[in-house]
Amino acid sequence: MKTFTIITLFFVTITLSGCGSSSTNIAGLVPAAGTVTLNGQPLADAGITFVPTELSRRAAGAKTDAAGKFTVSTLNPSDGIAPGEYRVVISKQDEKPAATLRQTKTEIKTPSGKVLPDPHKNRRLFKDGKPIPAGSVAETVRTETLGKYAQADTSGLTVTIPPKGDKQLTLTLTLP
Repeated sequence: MKTFTIITLFFVTITLSGCGSSSTNIAGLVPAAGTVTLNGQPLADAGITFVPTELSRRAAGAKTDAAGKFTVSTLNPSDGIAPGEYRVVISKQDEKPAATLRQTKTEIKTPSGKVLPDPHKNRRLFKDGKPIPAGSVAETVRTETLGKYAQADTSGLTVTIPPKGDKQLTLTLTLP
Protein backbone atom coordinates (compact mmCIF):
# COMPACT_ATOMS: atom_id res chain seq x y z
CA MET A 1 0.00 0.00 0.00
CA LYS A 2 2.85 2.36 0.87
CA THR A 3 4.48 1.71 -2.52
CA PHE A 4 1.17 2.39 -4.30
CA THR A 5 0.83 5.73 -2.45
CA ILE A 6 4.38 6.79 -3.34
CA ILE A 7 3.92 5.86 -7.01
CA THR A 8 0.57 7.67 -7.11
CA LEU A 9 2.08 10.80 -5.53
CA PHE A 10 4.96 10.64 -8.02
CA PHE A 11 2.60 10.59 -11.02
CA VAL A 12 0.36 13.29 -9.56
CA THR A 13 3.42 15.51 -8.97
CA ILE A 14 4.67 14.95 -12.53
CA THR A 15 1.22 15.64 -13.97
CA LEU A 16 0.64 18.80 -11.92
CA SER A 17 4.07 20.19 -12.68
CA GLY A 18 2.87 20.65 -16.26
CA CYS A 19 -0.19 22.60 -15.13
CA GLY A 20 -0.41 26.26 -14.27
CA SER A 21 1.11 28.91 -16.49
CA SER A 22 1.09 27.87 -20.12
CA SER A 23 3.50 30.67 -20.94
CA THR A 24 6.46 29.54 -22.99
CA ASN A 25 9.65 31.54 -23.16
CA ILE A 26 12.19 31.55 -25.95
CA ALA A 27 15.82 31.73 -24.90
CA GLY A 28 18.01 34.46 -26.34
CA LEU A 29 15.38 37.16 -26.89
CA VAL A 30 16.47 40.74 -26.22
CA PRO A 31 14.34 43.85 -25.62
CA ALA A 32 13.41 46.00 -28.60
CA ALA A 33 11.18 49.06 -28.77
CA GLY A 34 10.94 52.28 -30.70
CA THR A 35 8.84 54.76 -32.63
CA VAL A 36 7.26 54.87 -36.10
CA THR A 37 6.62 58.16 -37.88
CA LEU A 38 4.85 58.88 -41.15
CA ASN A 39 5.78 62.15 -42.83
CA GLY A 40 7.24 63.37 -39.54
CA GLN A 41 4.14 62.54 -37.43
CA PRO A 42 3.69 59.58 -35.03
CA LEU A 43 1.90 56.68 -36.72
CA ALA A 44 -0.81 55.26 -34.45
CA ASP A 45 -2.41 51.82 -34.65
CA ALA A 46 0.00 50.36 -37.19
CA GLY A 47 1.05 46.72 -37.21
CA ILE A 48 4.78 46.01 -37.48
CA THR A 49 6.28 42.68 -38.53
CA PHE A 50 9.97 41.93 -38.23
CA VAL A 51 10.80 39.32 -40.90
CA PRO A 52 14.12 37.55 -40.19
CA THR A 53 16.66 37.42 -43.01
CA GLU A 54 17.79 34.01 -41.68
CA LEU A 55 15.37 31.13 -41.39
CA SER A 56 16.83 30.10 -38.03
CA ARG A 57 15.09 33.02 -36.27
CA ARG A 58 11.40 33.62 -35.62
CA ALA A 59 9.47 36.61 -36.90
CA ALA A 60 8.37 39.13 -34.31
CA GLY A 61 5.71 41.81 -34.20
CA ALA A 62 4.43 44.94 -32.54
CA LYS A 63 1.60 47.45 -32.70
CA THR A 64 2.05 51.19 -32.35
CA ASP A 65 0.20 53.19 -29.75
CA ALA A 66 -1.25 56.70 -30.22
CA ALA A 67 2.25 58.22 -29.95
CA GLY A 68 3.68 55.83 -32.58
CA LYS A 69 5.60 53.90 -29.92
CA PHE A 70 5.92 50.11 -29.92
CA THR A 71 7.47 47.22 -27.98
CA VAL A 72 8.44 44.07 -29.88
CA SER A 73 7.00 40.64 -29.06
CA THR A 74 7.93 37.23 -30.43
CA LEU A 75 5.78 34.77 -28.51
CA ASN A 76 4.58 36.56 -25.39
CA PRO A 77 3.72 40.26 -24.92
CA SER A 78 6.87 42.41 -24.84
CA ASP A 79 9.18 39.39 -24.64
CA GLY A 80 11.58 40.83 -27.22
CA ILE A 81 13.25 39.58 -30.38
CA ALA A 82 16.27 37.48 -31.30
CA PRO A 83 19.37 39.51 -32.25
CA GLY A 84 20.04 39.76 -35.97
CA GLU A 85 18.91 41.44 -39.17
CA TYR A 86 15.26 41.84 -40.11
CA ARG A 87 13.22 43.24 -42.96
CA VAL A 88 10.41 45.38 -41.56
CA VAL A 89 6.81 45.45 -42.75
CA ILE A 90 4.46 48.15 -41.48
CA SER A 91 0.78 48.14 -42.30
CA LYS A 92 -2.23 50.13 -41.30
CA GLN A 93 -5.75 49.61 -42.45
CA ASP A 94 -8.49 52.17 -42.41
CA GLU A 95 -12.01 50.88 -41.95
CA LYS A 96 -14.77 52.81 -43.63
CA PRO A 97 -18.44 52.00 -43.88
CA ALA A 98 -19.16 50.07 -47.05
CA ALA A 99 -22.71 51.29 -47.11
CA THR A 100 -24.92 54.20 -46.26
CA LEU A 101 -28.54 54.22 -45.19
CA ARG A 102 -30.96 55.39 -47.81
CA GLN A 103 -33.32 57.90 -46.31
CA THR A 104 -36.50 58.47 -48.33
CA LYS A 105 -39.75 60.20 -47.64
CA THR A 106 -41.59 58.30 -50.33
CA GLU A 107 -44.88 56.75 -49.40
CA ILE A 108 -46.70 54.14 -51.39
CA LYS A 109 -50.44 54.49 -51.98
CA THR A 110 -52.51 51.43 -52.66
CA PRO A 111 -55.36 51.56 -55.18
CA SER A 112 -57.76 51.84 -52.25
CA GLY A 113 -55.92 54.97 -51.05
CA LYS A 114 -54.19 53.38 -48.08
CA VAL A 115 -50.71 54.82 -47.42
CA LEU A 116 -47.91 52.32 -46.82
CA PRO A 117 -44.34 53.08 -45.75
CA ASP A 118 -41.62 52.83 -48.40
CA PRO A 119 -40.19 49.28 -48.19
CA HIS A 120 -36.80 50.64 -49.28
CA LYS A 121 -36.54 53.26 -46.56
CA ASN A 122 -33.34 52.77 -44.55
CA ARG A 123 -32.13 50.19 -47.04
CA ARG A 124 -28.37 49.74 -46.96
CA LEU A 125 -26.63 50.84 -50.14
CA PHE A 126 -23.07 50.53 -51.39
CA LYS A 127 -21.36 53.87 -51.94
CA ASP A 128 -22.10 53.58 -55.67
CA GLY A 129 -25.83 53.52 -54.87
CA LYS A 130 -26.41 49.82 -55.56
CA PRO A 131 -28.38 47.99 -52.86
CA ILE A 132 -26.58 45.53 -50.59
CA PRO A 133 -28.27 42.13 -50.83
CA ALA A 134 -30.29 41.08 -47.81
CA GLY A 135 -28.19 39.10 -45.36
CA SER A 136 -24.93 40.47 -46.74
CA VAL A 137 -21.99 40.92 -44.39
CA ALA A 138 -20.54 43.86 -46.34
CA GLU A 139 -20.36 46.23 -43.39
CA THR A 140 -16.92 47.81 -43.76
CA VAL A 141 -14.17 48.12 -46.32
CA ARG A 142 -10.57 47.82 -45.17
CA THR A 143 -7.98 49.71 -47.15
CA GLU A 144 -4.22 49.37 -46.78
CA THR A 145 -2.92 52.90 -46.35
CA LEU A 146 0.87 52.49 -46.27
CA GLY A 147 1.45 51.19 -49.80
CA LYS A 148 4.99 49.89 -50.29
CA TYR A 149 5.66 49.59 -46.55
CA ALA A 150 3.08 46.79 -46.26
CA GLN A 151 5.26 44.29 -48.16
CA ALA A 152 8.63 42.88 -47.07
CA ASP A 153 9.94 42.97 -50.65
CA THR A 154 9.08 46.63 -51.21
CA SER A 155 9.27 48.35 -47.82
CA GLY A 156 13.00 49.01 -47.98
CA LEU A 157 13.05 49.01 -44.17
CA THR A 158 15.62 46.91 -42.33
CA VAL A 159 16.82 46.81 -38.75
CA THR A 160 19.69 45.05 -37.05
CA ILE A 161 18.99 44.07 -33.46
CA PRO A 162 22.25 44.01 -31.46
CA PRO A 163 23.00 41.22 -28.93
CA LYS A 164 21.84 43.41 -26.01
CA GLY A 165 18.71 44.71 -27.78
CA ASP A 166 17.66 48.20 -28.83
CA LYS A 167 14.93 50.25 -27.14
CA GLN A 168 15.35 53.27 -29.43
CA LEU A 169 14.49 51.93 -32.86
CA THR A 170 13.28 54.63 -35.24
CA LEU A 171 11.26 53.68 -38.29
CA THR A 172 10.65 56.65 -40.58
CA LEU A 173 8.07 56.38 -43.36
CA THR A 174 7.48 58.91 -46.12
CA LEU A 175 4.48 58.89 -48.42
CA PRO A 176 3.16 61.55 -50.80
